[in-house]
Amino acid sequence: MDFGKSKELKRVLDDLKKGKKEVKISGLWGSAKALLLSSLSKKLSRSILVLTSDEEERIEMEEDLRIFGVFRPILRYRNFNKQKTGQAKRAVILSFPSDGVDKRLSCLSHLLSSPEFLLVTDQDALKKRIISPDDFLKFSHRIRINEDLKRERFIKGLVSSGYEGTPMIERRGEFSTRGGIIDIWSPQDEHPLRIELFGERIESLRKFDPITQRSIKKIKEAQIIPAICQGRSTFLDYLPKNTLIAVQDTTYQLISAEGGSASGGNLLTNQLIYFLPFPQEEAIDFATKPMENFHRKISLLRERIEEWQKENYRIFIFADNQGQRERYLELLKDLEKLEIKVGSLSAGFLAPELRLAILTDEEIFGRYGERKYLEKFRYREGAPISAFLELEEGDYVVHQDYGIGIYEGLKRLKAGGGEMDFSSLRYAGGDRLYIPIDKSHLVSKYIGTEGYRPKVYRLGGVSWERVKERIKERVRELAEELLNLYASRKAFRGHSFPRDDHWQMEFDSAFIYPETPDQARTIEEIKRDMEDPHPMDRLICGDVGYGKTEIAMRATFKAVTDGKQVALLTPTTILAEQHYRTFRDRFADWPVRIEMLSRFRTKTEQQRIVKDLKKGLVDIVIGTHRLIQKDVNFKDLGLVIIDEEQRFGVRHKEKLKNLRRLVDVLTLSATPIPRTLHLSLSGIWDMSLVNTPPEGRLPIATYVTECDEGIVREAIKSELLRKGQIYFVHNRIENIPDLAKNLKKIFPGVRIAMAHGQMPERELEEVMAKFIRKEIDILVSTVIVESGLDIPNVNTLIVKDAQDFGLSQLYQLRGRVGRGRSKAHAYFFYPKGYPLSSVQIKRLATISRFTELGSGFKIAMKDLEIRGAGNILGPEQSGYIMEVGFDLYSKLLEEAVERLKGKEPTPPLLSPKITMDLKAYFPQEYIPDQARRIAFYQRMASSVKEEEIKDLGEELKDRFGPLPEETRNLIEVMNLKVLAQRLGIVEITKEKEKIGLKWRSREEVPKNIKNLIKGKICQEENEVSFLLKRKSIRTLSNVLQKLL
Repeated sequence: MDFGKSKELKRVLDDLKKGKKEVKISGLWGSAKALLLSSLSKKLSRSILVLTSDEEERIEMEEDLRIFGVFRPILRYRNFNKQKTGQAKRAVILSFPSDGVDKRLSCLSHLLSSPEFLLVTDQDALKKRIISPDDFLKFSHRIRINEDLKRERFIKGLVSSGYEGTPMIERRGEFSTRGGIIDIWSPQDEHPLRIELFGERIESLRKFDPITQRSIKKIKEAQIIPAICQGRSTFLDYLPKNTLIAVQDTTYQLISAEGGSASGGNLLTNQLIYFLPFPQEEAIDFATKPMENFHRKISLLRERIEEWQKENYRIFIFADNQGQRERYLELLKDLEKLEIKVGSLSAGFLAPELRLAILTDEEIFGRYGERKYLEKFRYREGAPISAFLELEEGDYVVHQDYGIGIYEGLKRLKAGGGEMDFSSLRYAGGDRLYIPIDKSHLVSKYIGTEGYRPKVYRLGGVSWERVKERIKERVRELAEELLNLYASRKAFRGHSFPRDDHWQMEFDSAFIYPETPDQARTIEEIKRDMEDPHPMDRLICGDVGYGKTEIAMRATFKAVTDGKQVALLTPTTILAEQHYRTFRDRFADWPVRIEMLSRFRTKTEQQRIVKDLKKGLVDIVIGTHRLIQKDVNFKDLGLVIIDEEQRFGVRHKEKLKNLRRLVDVLTLSATPIPRTLHLSLSGIWDMSLVNTPPEGRLPIATYVTECDEGIVREAIKSELLRKGQIYFVHNRIENIPDLAKNLKKIFPGVRIAMAHGQMPERELEEVMAKFIRKEIDILVSTVIVESGLDIPNVNTLIVKDAQDFGLSQLYQLRGRVGRGRSKAHAYFFYPKGYPLSSVQIKRLATISRFTELGSGFKIAMKDLEIRGAGNILGPEQSGYIMEVGFDLYSKLLEEAVERLKGKEPTPPLLSPKITMDLKAYFPQEYIPDQARRIAFYQRMASSVKEEEIKDLGEELKDRFGPLPEETRNLIEVMNLKVLAQRLGIVEITKEKEKIGLKWRSREEVPKNIKNLIKGKICQEENEVSFLLKRKSIRTLSNVLQKLL
C-alpha cells in the first residue's frame, strides 16, 4: 500500500533529484500525507524531517507512518535491528517531542547513530535548547564484557552526565551500586542494565525488569547515553546537511516569517516539501478525496464497498483495536476482497487514480468531532506491595499473637552460639519483642487510614485476644448477612435479557478507545448477569476516569433495546448533570430518549418527565434521590444504576435495597477497594474491579517546590493560552476570597469562581455546573474537588500548602487533571522557608516521584482502598479495620467466609524453632538498604517450598552479586525450615557436630530415621539426636530430604 505507481510521486522524485528548492504538493487528505512520506522514505537514500504544527499533529503523523509500514512494529524510540539481506528498505522513524526528556535523549542518540531516518517533530521543539552533539558523544559510553571498567571514575561520569544515584532503580536516568554490581537505566533503553564486575573487569552485562529487579537477558555490549538534555544547541545541529524537510503550509509560513530561523538553525537552506491545503498552479496535485462519513449506517457502508469493488478498488478498513477488528469481520463477513487491519489512523481517504479506499473507525462509527491521539504506553501491573516494603523505624506493626507495636528496626543478636538479625518491636510500657527473621511472616505493617494512631498493646496482656475475638465475631456476622442476601437474591426470578445482537455490537464498536482488560472482563460479567433469569446486583469499583461509565452505558443499551427503562441515580445534582451530558452524547445516534430529574429542572419540566416515565415515553432517566420519591413510577423498569451508593442517606438506601429484589441493579463506586477484599468476598458478592488505567493516559507532569508567584503566574498563563481550565486548591476557607480577589487582579477578564463546603448547596452546585460547562476558567476551592468529577478540559492543578495534605488526598487531587488529550501539570507548593517534617518530606517526595502507575501509585492507593472498604462494608466495619489493621482484618474475613461456605480455613503451617551455632543473615554491605533487607527477610519467611528458597537465592546473586557466607547459611537455614514444616518437625538445634530434631509426638518420628543416619543415634520419646561429622548444614538438609 503506497503511491509507488503514481505519476505524481514520480514528479516529486524528479523535482527533488533536479535539486528544486521547494516542491509544493496538494490534494492529500487525511492520512494520505503519511502514505506519501512512507513512499518517499522507500525511494530516497536520505533523511527526512517532518515538521508538524503542534504536538497533537506530531503524534497523529507518527502513528500514521507506523501503520503504513515505514518501520517495524516495535516499541517507540527504540533502535532497530540491522536490515537483513533481501529485505525491503525501511527508514528509521524517530520522534522529537517538545515534552519528555527521556524521549528526546533517545531520539538524539538515534540521530547520531542512524545513517538514514525519518524524524517527526513539532515547531515548538525547534525552540528547545538541548545538549550539543559533541557533549552528547563525550558523555556516552559503549561498554563490552571482558573489558576493564574503572568503577569510581565511571560512577563519577554518570553523575556528571545527569544520572541520579538511588538504592533501587525505578525510572530512567537513575543508577544504583551494590559492591561489584552497578545498575543503570539509560534514557533510550526499554529495560535497565546490570553490570557485574570482577575486580575492574566487566564479567557480565544483563538487562533486567525494573518491576521484579530480575535479569531477563544477557548481552555482550551496551550503549549508555547522557541523562541530561539541557544545553545551547537545537536538534537541527544533529541533522545531516542533505535532510529533506516536509512541512504543512501554515508551518512553512511561520518559518518564512521568521526568516527560516529555528533558534540557531536555518530550515530554508534545505530542500523543502510542503503540503498545500488547496491546489495551486505549480503544485503537484495527488487528487485524493476525504472519506465520507457513514454515521454508523452499516447498510450504506456495504453499498459503497460493493461499488468500489466493481471498480477494482483495494479497500482497507483500520480498526482501533483487535476487538473492533473482530466486530467488523462479523458485520461484513460476506464481503470479499476487503482487508481489515488493526491501527489508529488519523483519517481515511479515497485515491481514485490508485483505486485505493482507506477507512477508519472515525468515518464508520465516529461520534465525536475530535479523537484523542494520546501517546500509548503498554500497561503493566506495578510491583506488588509487600507489607514490609516501605517499613521504616517508628512505623506501627501488627503481630498476629501479640498485637500492635512499634517497629524499631533490625537488631543483630547472638543466639544459641550463632548470630542473626531480629526485628525489634516496642510495646506499651517499654517492653520489647525480638522476632527472628524466620518468624517475620507473623508480622505485618499496620495499614489504616493515614493519620490514625492505633492503640499500642502490652505484652502478656489479654486485651489483644479480646479485640481479635470481638472482631472475629463481627466479621462472621457481616459474612453471614452478605451470604444470606446473596442466597435470597438467587431465589428470585427476574427478567432475562437476550444475548447481544448486531445493534449491541454496533453500539459497543462506537466506543472510540480500546477497552482496558478490566473493562472488557467487567462488561462480559454484567452481560452474563443480565442474561441470567435471577436479578443482577453487581458492584463495580474503580477510580474516576477508569471507564465505569462506559460499562454502565453498555448495560443501559442492552436493557433499552429489549424495551426496558433504565434509571441512573446519583448522590448530587452535579454528577447527575455530568452523566446526563455523557449519556446524551454517547446515545446521540440512537432513537433513545434521555431525561434528567433534578433541581436543575423546573417544576413543570419535572412533572412532564414523571408523566412520560409512567407512559413509557422516556427510555433513560438520570437523577438524584428525586428518582425514588413516591410520585415517580415506571412503565417497565429493567435496570437501575446507582452511582456512589454510600453517599445516599439511610432512608434512601432502604428504598434502593427493595429495588434489588425486583430489577437488575448495577452499583458504581469511585473509590477503589483492595483485591484482597475482593477475593475474600468472592462467591458471596458479585463484584468487579476496574483497576487498569485507560490506554494512552499520559503521566501528569508533577512539580513540588517552594511557593513562587512567578511559577504560579506562568502555570496559569500557559493553561489559559491553550484554552484550558485550572483548579487552584487552598484548604483554608477563610483565605479563599482574598486568594480569588488577588488572582482577578493578576488576570483581569479571566472568569474566576470559588467553591467550598460552607457555601449553600444550590450555589455550590451552580458553580460546579458552570465549571463543567467551561463558563469558569479558574476554580479556587478546598479539597471539595478531590473526587467525583471527570472534566477533561481541566489540565492544570495548583495546590497551596501541600505539606498539610495526606498522601491519598494529594494523589486524588492530582487525579482530577490529565483526563483529556492535553498534557496535564500538577503544582504542589509549600511556604518559603517552611521547616518541613520528615513525614511531610516523604509524602511530597512520593507524590513527586511516582507520576506513573508503579509501586508508588499503589502505596498512595492504600489509604484510598481502606476508605473504599469502609464505604462498601459500612462505617462499623471500617472501625474494625482500624483496630487490627487491614491485613489481619482481611485474613479474619476470609476465614469467616470460608467457614460459612462449609470449608475449614487452611491451618497455618508449623513454624519450627531453629537454633544454630552459625552466622545467618544479610550483611549490611551486601544489601545496604534496610528496606530491601527487610523485604527479602519477609519473602524468605513466607516461603513454603524449596523451589521458592532456591529462586530467592538466584535473585540475590543476580541483584547483589555472589552470596557471602552469612547469606549462604541463611538460605540453608530457611531451606531447613521448609523441610521441617513438611516433616512435622517443631524444633531443630545444631551445636558444633551435634544435631537435635524434635517432633510434636513420638508417633510422628519417622520409622526409617535410624536407617538414614550413619553412626550413633539417640531417641527419647519425640526427640532425636545424632552427630554429623561434616559441619555443613547442607548435610542436614540432605538427611531431611531423604526422610520425605
